[in-house]
Amino acid sequence: MIPNNEETSYRLSPEDQVHMLRRLMLYWDGQWFLKAVDAFGLDAAVALNARVRASFGRIEMRLLLKA
Repeated sequence: MIPNNEETSYRLSPEDQVHMLRRLMLYWDGQWFLKAVDAFGLDAAVALNARVRASFGRIEMRLLLKA
């Protein structure tokens, strides 16, 4: 991280930005799943997760084909 002029703000290199976004996506996914388990139970959360993964896979493929 490269300190910015403000004490609490940092500029991130492009590589650090990618790394941070990857980690945040994993944390987001994990929290979503844990909250789904709390709200609906493990079986329902696993079923929902499978549907989300299938849907996300289609979105990811469309983006890759457009790149």
